[in-house]
Amino acid sequence: MEIVILSSYPPRQCGIATYTYNFAKNLEAIFPRVKVKIIAINDSRNGEIYTYPEEVIWCMDQANLPDFAKTGAFVHSSPYPFLHIQHEFGIYGGRENYAILKLIERLNKPFLVTLHSTPPQPEVWEKEIISYLQQKNAFTVVQSQTAKSIMIEEYDGLPEKVAYIPHGVPIPPLRKRNSFREKWQWEDKVIALSFGLLKAEKALENMIEATSIVKRSYPNFYYYILGKPHPRHKIYKGKFFLDYLREWAKKTEAGSNVIIPGEYLDEDTLLSFLTASDMVITPYAQSAERQVVSGVLSYALGCGKAVISTPYLHARELLSQGAGILVDFNSPSSLAEAVIRLIEEKNLRSSMEEKSLLLGKEFWWPKVIGKYMELYKCLGKESSQ
Repeated sequence: MEIVILSSYPPRQCGIATYTYNFAKNLEAIFPRVKVKIIAINDSRNGEIYTYPEEVIWCMDQANLPDFAKTGAFVHSSPYPFLHIQHEFGIYGGRENYAILKLIERLNKPFLVTLHSTPPQPEVWEKEIISYLQQKNAFTVVQSQTAKSIMIEEYDGLPEKVAYIPHGVPIPPLRKRNSFREKWQWEDKVIALSFGLLKAEKALENMIEATSIVKRSYPNFYYYILGKPHPRHKIYKGKFFLDYLREWAKKTEAGSNVIIPGEYLDEDTLLSFLTASDMVITPYAQSAERQVVSGVLSYALGCGKAVISTPYLHARELLSQGAGILVDFNSPSSLAEAVIRLIEEKNLRSSMEEKSLLLGKEFWWPKVIGKYMELYKCLGKESSQ
């Protein structure tokens, strides 16, 4: 079976590109007879045009309207039986997302859409685009139960066509936790992590300020911020984003208890840090309240971590079963109180870790890929009729 996926793709740096790369590699590893081909999305308006690996068979430019129709025609005339679209508003030009309808009009083949965001209380243009996609496609995949409810209730989604399949994550090397802690010299430290592509909406400065509070009672507490700034968010308040965060650590007297390497980490290295850590923090701003999917949160649960988070939609869903603590938006004091609680109440943290891993195992790639394969088989049958 050959699968063709439309998405952003590395070396482009965005969450959807990373997700698609990991999805494709795991799909081929779990099902060796499956070969994945990629239609990669460039963005010439922001200088994001790349040289891609061999699995990329076609490129389109999200800033070039005619490319959408050309891409639909390419897939229609290709030998691939169906198309899998990774959909996020940002990689199709924001409000110009109507352009993707030109692609669908030229396709005339079954297609599957994975929605990486399904905003509640959508604007008119958001609803029109997603509603059109779900009317024309064979299946719409959403990555949270909250998103499924929103899809059906607010986008007129047909229940039989909307499938919940969580964001995939790798199986963590849990047995190596102690050796990783020795490697990073964390044996006598308490480590909290935030990670991913960094941007202002993640409100990391609130957790930095919280660190300055926690360290007064627990000087062995360290907060690691792993990853690089999102390409569109390198400059913040007139400064390089990482410099802004480091200066904030000095200003709030968190100082050396905040570690910001500022490097892109490959997945194995990220997993080693994540496995060895004591907790994960997603301190996102209230502007992110509508976020129905968080890859960072999915990775945290997949590794069995206790999580402290502000109550954006995906966090409310996943942490409601006891895998973490929800805190107020824009409240360093609430973050600090939650961290101190997890430091002091070790039994509580252990209980949260157990609940987190129990839930997170459902996100491991073999289970996620298996569910997608069931949909692919249905699409294959539809395309042969």
